[in-house]
Amino acid sequence: MAGPPPSVMMGNQEVMLWRWSQLTCLSSDALRKRAANLRDQCPGLSEQVGAVPRHPDDVANWILNAQSRLIGCSPSEFGCPTDPAGAPAPMPVRADVDRCSEAASEVTSDYNFLQRQARDNATRNRGSSNLLSWD
Repeated sequence: MAGPPPSVMMGNQEVMLWRWSQLTCLSSDALRKRAANLRDQCPGLSEQVGAVPRHPDDVANWILNAQSRLIGCSPSEFGCPTDPAGAPAPMPVRADVDRCSEAASEVTSDYNFLQRQARDNATRNRGSSNLLSWD
């Protein structure tokens, strides 16, 4: 099975669907924002799955359960691990931090490199004399 699609259309809005591996790398604020966006884009969702919880572990499980209700599949299709009783397992306490921090540091170093390059180009393009002088 190919798994769930990366997004679905709800009315005239595209709703992004997130995988467990994507949610485990997020900060608690970013996780809450994704849950709030999902709740706002899909009216009536809170009645089906309840209000968005406060704890980050519960927020990730809430997002996966809400997405499952939207497209009619199980949370495990989004990569959510389950315990033997079938309930979603709690989110790991930053188990993927090394992988996420490596990716973030790579992006940051690329960004810093491009910023330095842009500053150097701006300095070089400024020139050493007044453009209107005939000296």
